[in-house]
Order: sequence, then C-alpha cells, then structure tokens
Amino acid sequence: MDFSVFQPLLDHVESHAVLYIVGSVFLLPLLYYTRRYSVPLILYTVEISLYFAAMHFVIHYIVMFLRWFKEESEADAVRAGTVSYDWGTPLVNFWQREDYKPGFVFIMEIVLAVLIVLAVLRFRPMKVQKVRKSRYFSKESKEKKKALPGYRDYSDLLDDDLPTDGKGGKGGTKKSTPKKK
Repeated sequence: MDFSVFQPLLDHVESHAVLYIVGSVFLLPLLYYTRRYSVPLILYTVEISLYFAAMHFVIHYIVMFLRWFKEESEADAVRAGTVSYDWGTPLVNFWQREDYKPGFVFIMEIVLAVLIVLAVLRFRPMKVQKVRKSRYFSKESKEKKKALPGYRDYSDLLDDDLPTDGKGGKGGTKKSTPKKK
C-alpha cells in the first residue's frame, strides 16, 4: 500500500513538532478537566467525520461507475475509439473544487454533508449524561419491585412464618444437622 498520501502531513508535523508538544501540554489538562463535555464532543465530531468519509467514497465510486457506463454505452464512439469522458472526483484531495468533474458533484457533496449533519443532530443528539447510581440498591428500585404483581419480599418474614420440614424443624430446604450418637 502506498502511504505517500500522508507525506505532506508527516512533513508538517515534523516541521512544527515543538508547537504540537507545547500545545498538547496545555490542551491535555484542559481536556481532562472538561472531559464530561469535551470527550462527547470529540466523539461526536469523529462520528460525523466517518459519515462524511463514507459519503465521499460512495460518491467517488458512483461517479467512476457512471463514467465507465457512459463510455461503454456510446457504441459508435467506442468503435471509433474517440470516447473519453473526464468525469471523476478526487479521492484524497477532496477540498480542491477544480478536480470535481462534472462540477455539480462538489455542490452535491456539500448538500449531502449538510443533510448528514442535520440527520445526526435529529436522530443522534449529543447529550451529556449523568452517571447513574446502581439501580439494585436504591429505595426507588425496591418500591418498583414491590409494585409488581406477585412480588413477595422474603426479608420481612419472621422465623415462625418459614415453611417447616414436617418434623417440627424450620426450613423445608435447609439440611438438618445430624444427630450425635
């Protein structure tokens, strides 16, 4: 696999390494103390970016397929060998508008990106959530359990109310102690 695509990014990081280190020294404590709000925002941004990347890849390959189909369906031009459509989208440098051919594909991607943001805001709103206490030990959960039909709280039973084993002993399921000889 060719990783030359990342070479400009690596060159930039190498030339500005001191700035990135100093910036991270100041930014990481800030992110730590505001993690309740900053981590969900970062994850939300990453999620939207993944949706953008998937949309861009799909459009790129749809345009490639349409170019191939258009070239193959021109029978007279194919026989003459003169058909060559210059349709395409940049897979890597997606911000360069002049590389989009036909030009409306760039505008279509912007419109779809706005629709993705609106859909994510509508169907997956970002909410900062509180850490809940365990529901098994709260008084509210005991009240809810008691409200259920057929619920019986065995912790309220007295020893006299326990079932017997028929021999005067308590607890039908308890094993009785063996008698000494």
